[in-house]
Amino acid sequence: MRRVAEVAAVFSVFLAYTHLFRDTFVDDAFISLKYSDMLAAGEGWTFLPGRMSNTATSPLNVIVHAAIGMLIGSMPYAIVVATALELTVSFFLLQRIARHLFGHTYFAWLAIVGLATNCLLVSTFGLEGTLFTVLLLWSVERFLAQRWIHLGIVLGLIVMARPDGALLVPIYMAAMPGRWTQRVSVALVCALTLAPWELFSWVHLGSFVPDTLQIKVGQRGWGRGLSLVSGMGFYFQKYPLEFLAAFTLAPFVPLAWRSSSREVKTVASVLAGYGVLHLAAYTVMGIPPYHWYYTNQAVPAVIVGALGVTVLVTQAWQRASGMSRAALAVTVLLPAAGLAVSTSRIGWPLKQAPIHTNWGTHDEYREVGLWLRQHIPDDTTIFMVSEMGTVPFYAQRLIINEFSDANMIYKPILERYPTLPWPAQRAVDVNFFWRRLQPPVADWPYKLHHYEWPNDDEASFRDQIVKSWDTSTRWIPSGRLYLIRLKPASQPPAK
Repeated sequence: MRRVAEVAAVFSVFLAYTHLFRDTFVDDAFISLKYSDMLAAGEGWTFLPGRMSNTATSPLNVIVHAAIGMLIGSMPYAIVVATALELTVSFFLLQRIARHLFGHTYFAWLAIVGLATNCLLVSTFGLEGTLFTVLLLWSVERFLAQRWIHLGIVLGLIVMARPDGALLVPIYMAAMPGRWTQRVSVALVCALTLAPWELFSWVHLGSFVPDTLQIKVGQRGWGRGLSLVSGMGFYFQKYPLEFLAAFTLAPFVPLAWRSSSREVKTVASVLAGYGVLHLAAYTVMGIPPYHWYYTNQAVPAVIVGALGVTVLVTQAWQRASGMSRAALAVTVLLPAAGLAVSTSRIGWPLKQAPIHTNWGTHDEYREVGLWLRQHIPDDTTIFMVSEMGTVPFYAQRLIINEFSDANMIYKPILERYPTLPWPAQRAVDVNFFWRRLQPPVADWPYKLHHYEWPNDDEASFRDQIVKSWDTSTRWIPSGRLYLIRLKPASQPPAK
């Protein structure tokens, strides 16, 4: 009974905390939430009714939010509840890891504050950041317990939470002690855990991997030549306080290898190795530096940094002066201090994430979506040249672009197919074996288009504007989203 009360108390604290961020969820979180909403409504795995789509990067996150949303009756608030649950489980997993490695829970408190108040992780609420974190911690706990079958299952769930989590599988296999048969068993259990989803994705959704892989690779660094490595400098220029605060514990990372414990060093090597390998893989692929990708570096940096601080405290506490002890103790507050300063700059109540790349806030996009629901017939198609999450979620209308219409991804692949090298053709043949072009959507009479303001483009379509909304964020201080009525295809486009 005492344990239940403890869990309930911790969950209540995290629920109140995550409630503060309920209006800050970034636009991409609502792409995932749209899938959750459709799944909970019995429409299947889709963005639009009756049309297959495959742009939910984290299927496990979709399922978790769908289940919680059905229970509490609110999809947006399902993010708050899910995040609080994930932080709660993370805390108790950290306690188990701390007791196993150090015999006390200082590390757990240091790590949970560093994670829960991390500006990057907070900015991914609604995406799979906290889900990935709790599964990563679970994998560490199972690894330390040497429960290899369980480890294989957790690794399979990690890949369902984030496909790039597959990079952890070879790292763990290399770190495992004992016979090679144990390594093979972990890989097989991981594959078996993944098999049902991958079979469904391959046959029903038409690809082993989400179509977002094609979308992100095709964006080529946002046209600025940015990679995940160079993007770190880019974010430091835009959000210097927040980005530095996210990596406050990084200077303590090397101290983890000063431990006399082989287990501490192994855990540090696994997590740090994953962060570096992920950074290298995304950089080579040329994927743009969306801020949530850096959680794969920030989360390991917090955990390994907390290990380093704990090693330092354990080794130096007895001989440290009172001033030194105080300095070591307050390291737990450094990430929280960064978030506190950031949110004080943003203003209360919070309307924006500490770090983001959105053109409009959640409230601004919700206003647009609700207006569209009230004024646009539900059988009318709208083409969107803007962010594709929050507006479609609230509008519940046929809003089309590459995130909702799978044809826009698959058709260019078919067109390029004859020019591809033989190995690439075979990969396309296998991956898209079950994919077929769907019937084309009806011609869209409207377009939603976002522009920075002021601009000279409005003169070319001023007579076609149905309505416009001004938007403003820390990323784009002055923008305008237009609903434009398109001219019939038989007429020449406006110049």
